[in-house]
Amino acid sequence: LRRARVLKAPSGRFPAWVHVMERDPIHWYRSLVVDAGSDRGVSLNDPVLGPRDGRLVAVGRVVDVRPNTSTVLLLTDELSAAAAYLSSGTLEGLVQGQDGPRLRMNYLNAESQLSEGASVYTSPTSATFPPDVLIGRVARVNPRDPFLTFQSVEIVPAADASSLQELMILRARPVEGEAKPPAYVPVFAPISTSTATAGVVTSTATVSRPRRRSAAPAPEKTPEAPADAAFEAVDPAAAQ
Repeated sequence: LRRARVLKAPSGRFPAWVHVMERDPIHWYRSLVVDAGSDRGVSLNDPVLGPRDGRLVAVGRVVDVRPNTSTVLLLTDELSAAAAYLSSGTLEGLVQGQDGPRLRMNYLNAESQLSEGASVYTSPTSATFPPDVLIGRVARVNPRDPFLTFQSVEIVPAADASSLQELMILRARPVEGEAKPPAYVPVFAPISTSTATAGVVTSTATVSRPRRRSAAPAPEKTPEAPADAAFEAVDPAAAQ
């Protein structure tokens, strides 16, 4: 989790780390409750991400806000949907929940050749999520239906619904007196090794990007680290 905290929030968004408080055991793949509400600037439809193998992945969105808690609708809920694209960068579709452990991606070009193992990322056209956030990987290519004009695939979500404990809410506004975070740099590869000294996280991660144009980061007063060092923090002693 400490490695995931090194990630920066998208430009114009304000991250808030929250804890999962409550889950419905009967509807495990639908929603959960977290310990942050309007008191921390959370609002409806704020996107929610979670740490997974040293990176942040798509989890869901806020659908109910109370003074001290919020309800997050998971991507696996049948009412959830998100515009997405395959790692080839040429095919877009709509990822939808199925009230189960897997997702379904519909509306893929009927003539395209699809393969298992391809990564699925949020699209720049998504109304909820920032672009290029990992959703999951293709587990199965469904047989073509001659009566449909598109193909579909089944996806294993990157966020494991059974292990969600701490999440990041990307708020549209901060609480009063809160500083604006640095611009967002998406990361697509897990950290290979890392060490933590004096509260500083250092990593030797290598990053691979899908061939997809993402939104340019907003200019900042302080220089940003390059994309390939999104998980690296400079040791002040080594810099002298």
